[in-house]
Order: sequence, then C-alpha cells, then structure tokens
Amino acid sequence: MFAVIGATGQTGGAAVRELLRRGARVRAITRDPPRVSFPDDVEVACGDSTDSSSLAAAFAGAQAVYAMLPNF
Repeated sequence: MFAVIGATGQTGGAAVRELLRRGARVRAITRDPPRVSFPDDVEVACGDSTDSSSLAAAFAGAQAVYAMLPNF
C-alpha cells in the first residue's frame, strides 16, 4: 500500500495514476474525503499535513508515503 498526500493535486495525482498503472494499492490522503472522486480501487483516507495524529492514522499499514508539502 502506498499512501499519497496531496492526491488531488498535480504531482500527487500523477503519483496516484502511475502507481495504479503499475498495479500498486493506493491510499489517497485528503483533508475532505467526501469531496473527492477516485477509481474504486483507491482507498481514500482523511489526513491534514498540519495534524500529525491524522497523518499517523492515514499512514498506518502503508509501506511507503509520497508527500509533496508546500512551504508554510
């Protein structure tokens, strides 16, 4: 399982598409899961880059994380 932060953005979205193309299991991490749409084989999890506990929960069980975080 690969967890992708920013899966609705340009680079995160590209990562999700490429991982799926390669047959990987993907968990898309977003702040507002009900507002996003991904293929059925993508797991969607709630996570916010400013909330470490939400990220810990979203990363649970993942073998790798793709994270492209903006400068604050």
